[in-house]
Amino acid sequence: MRTNGVVMATTQRKRARTLSPSIGTMTTVELTRFKVPADRADELLQARTAMLADFREDREGFLDAQLIRVDDETWLDIVWWRSSGDFAASREKGANLPGIKAFFAPITELISAEEGTTSDYRA
Repeated sequence: MRTNGVVMATTQRKRARTLSPSIGTMTTVELTRFKVPADRADELLQARTAMLADFREDREGFLDAQLIRVDDETWLDIVWWRSSGDFAASREKGANLPGIKAFFAPITELISAEEGTTSDYRA
């Protein structure tokens, strides 16, 4: 099943509103591109909900995330953080909780991981 361009988005509007910076404040954006075999895509998507729940509970400064399927095996995860420090602290924790570990399990290749900033984030 090809789902080119389909966006799998998850938001927590209420929580994001309480954490989101005012317009004009810089927000850190994590851009991670990775590969998952097409036959394991359902496993990745099923693990997403628990991974995001773990992030909300355990990752200070986590604002929101969008998972984008680029092609059959390539994915782009866009994650908004309150600050670069919050993102760095999250990286240090790694896959420390079951939901996060389950999401990472089907990933076979990290293509790229970048950090940027935006003043356009809106909850």
